[in-house]
Amino acid sequence: MKISFLLHNAYGIGGTIRSTFNVAGALAAHHTVEIVSLIRTIDAPNLPLHPAVRLRPLIDLRPREDAPHAGRGAADLGHPLLTRPSAHIPAAEARAPPTSTRSRTSASPSTSTAPTPMSSSPPAPAW
Repeated sequence: MKISFLLHNAYGIGGTIRSTFNVAGALAAHHTVEIVSLIRTIDAPNLPLHPAVRLRPLIDLRPREDAPHAGRGAADLGHPLLTRPSAHIPAAEARAPPTSTRSRTSASPSTSTAPTPMSSSPPAPAW
């Protein structure tokens, strides 16, 4: 069985990342496991990861001189699609700027780019 986890940033330090790494490592004994990180901010994760677990970043925000958008300071930061607002993360969310259309289109060719409505809670009953 293939199991995939999605994290905003697997290259940070925190309980969610540590728990995900631990569960992924345990599952890797009997399954194919990958962790998809929406962004990559450094070369290697801060926490240890089981060697059988694949870590796949979608948006590279590491500073690099040879990056296509080097004048902007990071490999993907200057990409035109990252300047568009996200259809999936509210603008009030602190992580909104680097998660734009690029994350939807780079995940897979079949991923829809059509915006979907966001709702913070279900509609109230009409009594």
